[in-house]
Amino acid sequence: MRLSQLQQQLAELRDNLGDHQQTAEFHQRIVMLHSSISGIANACDNVPDCQCAPKLADIVIQIVSFPSQFPDWGDIWGSQEWEDFHVDKLFGDIWDHLYKLHQLTAGIVGGRSDIILLYKMIQVCRSLSQLLGIDLQEAVSERLDTVSSHPPQNLVL
Repeated sequence: MRLSQLQQQLAELRDNLGDHQQTAEFHQRIVMLHSSISGIANACDNVPDCQCAPKLADIVIQIVSFPSQFPDWGDIWGSQEWEDFHVDKLFGDIWDHLYKLHQLTAGIVGGRSDIILLYKMIQVCRSLSQLLGIDLQEAVSERLDTVSSHPPQNLVL
């Protein structure tokens, strides 16, 4: 699946959820993204057999849907697919990747320069999924199924 297709699915889901979907301003989205990153860190730290797939999927969903705030950006994902972000040789551990996600999130300012940060964030999430043994595309798909039937309070699309 192309990321642009996922972004379209998220937009349709947001429209279908209507009043059940939390809307957020730019700064709130940034804080929620940091919160989601901390959530996966907490899960990995406190659970011996880390079941982090839904939490990582939430982060990816937030990243992919982020450009919807800026319609003038157009389709930033183009023909990019999950496999375009596959990493053959992984460096660092889970904590290095979570730290990098926090750093990249802190750099988002609401301008076109954010596009490269969003790409890098997807790359880090893809690497993190490989470290955790998570099929990221499947995790996102399962999370979308759950969100569409039981919208969570803390996920901003």
